[in-house]
Amino acid sequence: MAVQKTDRVLSCLLIILSGIFIAGGVAGIWLEYQQNFWPTAQGKITDSGVFAHRSAILPTWYVGFEYRIEGKSYRQSDDSRKFGQPIFFFYGDAKRYAEIHFPPGKEVTVRYNSKEPSEAVLIPGIRTVWLSSIPFVGFFLFLAFYFRRSKAV
Repeated sequence: MAVQKTDRVLSCLLIILSGIFIAGGVAGIWLEYQQNFWPTAQGKITDSGVFAHRSAILPTWYVGFEYRIEGKSYRQSDDSRKFGQPIFFFYGDAKRYAEIHFPPGKEVTVRYNSKEPSEAVLIPGIRTVWLSSIPFVGFFLFLAFYFRRSKAV
């Protein structure tokens, strides 16, 4: 009897924890989706290239850019760690893409957060789509395990 009660309490705590992770993932996706509706400003590419992180499996291209809002200059960077951006398996391909599409000096349209103009993106989109799906998967796996176990008892 005490074991079943402990299992139920633990199951409830895990469901609540999974719900918190799901809410965090959905909130992150929503905030990044909102970038599509930020106001725009004209900017200029300052540099572009590729970095290969030790923790990254694939090379990531990046773009540095500057822009002006109400007479004040800002510098920012953006990169390819977003859902829907081209993914390359080879460093050279990623570098060529960055050089062709984002050469230094190129005029670009920048989307910036009107509440915090120093926050800007060159390419709006969702970066955390893969990370955000992990809690969903974990939640459903947990439910499957929980219901399977409760039927076995």
